[in-house]
Amino acid sequence: MVALYRTLVTVLLLIGALIVGYGWSQSRVPEIDPALQSIVRNYPIGPQGVIEDPTGELGVAGPDDVFYKFSKGKLEISYGKQRFSIDVNQYSEKLARYANLLGLSIEQLGEDGWMVTYKGEAVKQLE
Repeated sequence: MVALYRTLVTVLLLIGALIVGYGWSQSRVPEIDPALQSIVRNYPIGPQGVIEDPTGELGVAGPDDVFYKFSKGKLEISYGKQRFSIDVNQYSEKLARYANLLGLSIEQLGEDGWMVTYKGEAVKQLE
């Protein structure tokens, strides 16, 4: 009988540890800006693997419509009529994939330098 209680307590402790571990790992997942998520979810992906905007709703016709600013560990990107930010300290594969869907490439240049390109062309950095 005592062995059964020990087994039960051990199983419950293991389940509790798994739940705490899962919650901790989920809290470490970088948060993706809701505006960026909305663009990726609501616009179709074309044959080139980037988001298509046939109606021009987003307001991006070329690299002149995309700007970025780097401040306090965040890249603030103006993508046509949309604005979103990316925490560069938590830049992940998923964030890179989302950026690529918009035709954006984000590259770190040294300690505090960043370069953003739209379909291979550099975009303007705002001060």
